Amino acid sequence: MKRYYKLFLKRLMFYPFSWLPLNKRKLVFDNFGGRGYGDNPKYIADELLKQDKNLDIVWLTKDMSTSVPDGIRKVRYGSWRAFLECSTAKVWVDNIRNSDRPWKRKKQIYLQTWHGSYGVKLVEQDVESTLSKSYLIMAKYDGKISDGIISSCQLQTEQFKKSFWLNDNVDVLEYGLPRNDDFFHSEKITHLNQIVRDRYSISLDELVVLYMPTFRDDGSTKAYNLDYDKVINSFQKFYNKKVRVLIRFHPNVDNTFFKNDDERLINVTDYPDPQDLMFAADIMISDYSSAPTDFMLLNRVIFLYMPDYEEYTKLRPLNQDFNNLPFIKCYTNLELVEQISRFSKIDYYKCVNDYKLKNRQFDDGNAAMKSAEWIVNQL
Repeated sequence: MKRYYKLFLKRLMFYPFSWLPLNKRKLVFDNFGGRGYGDNPKYIADELLKQDKNLDIVWLTKDMSTSVPDGIRKVRYGSWRAFLECSTAKVWVDNIRNSDRPWKRKKQIYLQTWHGSYGVKLVEQDVESTLSKSYLIMAKYDGKISDGIISSCQLQTEQFKKSFWLNDNVDVLEYGLPRNDDFFHSEKITHLNQIVRDRYSISLDELVVLYMPTFRDDGSTKAYNLDYDKVINSFQKFYNKKVRVLIRFHPNVDNTFFKNDDERLINVTDYPDPQDLMFAADIMISDYSSAPTDFMLLNRVIFLYMPDYEEYTKLRPLNQDFNNLPFIKCYTNLELVEQISRFSKIDYYKCVNDYKLKNRQFDDGNAAMKSAEWIVNQL
């Protein structure tokens, strides 16, 4: 509760800001509590800039050296100035539920973009007993004040309505995720693929495997025990190509445990936009993350490596859709290597296409535009 009490005191301290008039052209954006210019809020901000609506766009960041486009003002996350900007803005846009911000005023609009596609991990109300008291208070308040929330698919819409403590009047915006818009534009995919490969000195004829696991609730890193050497050799043998592995740990993971002197492995955890990494990848290895749902839009191959399945599901249960996922599930390094060696493209894509038919996706390449239009209509 310490964090919540600290936020409560800040809200009281800066409450007089709420007596100031609202600026009907001001929008305040946050990404993962000040972690930089990225995720769904970034793509909405970019679209609003493109539409040139003469808006005052504020981006909250912990690192004031963060690069943002011209036309966006940076303000330090959690500062008195950030509370002033939030208190006087017409619109807030965020992708998490426990950011440092004031109490919402009656005439303000709040768009919750969330930070993931539909995933198989149980979240929010479905795991209420495992969540901290401070998070619960903030998440329930977030649901109470949300005016809109962006959904990627039919299953996610159902999840939001069931588990996110949303108020009865919230707009569930079935637009798909703004961060996934580029998945539908081949020239963007080609361009960003080249940028990522150039940055890490990877040639276009090399096979790129993106290893992108999620975090563990207990902070453990034991499950990140991929046998890189055997996995790389298996892919090289199957595809007859040189293989490089991009390793992207979740922002909640302290990745200093990862020590590497193998030039075939590249730690890209600090790369600002994980979607760009997906464009450069031919294959993804993940686990219980929602990232494969995004990567599936590229019609590329996905393996799930879950050596801690029994332990993980005791702490964080999975929903019933886990068994329906079309991705190749592996529970040991040996099983992963064997699955790579006998991979069937025909069988794999049949499973993927069947899954897509049963779970309607909303992504169509226009989510940022639709989200921006929704915001403008609230002004």
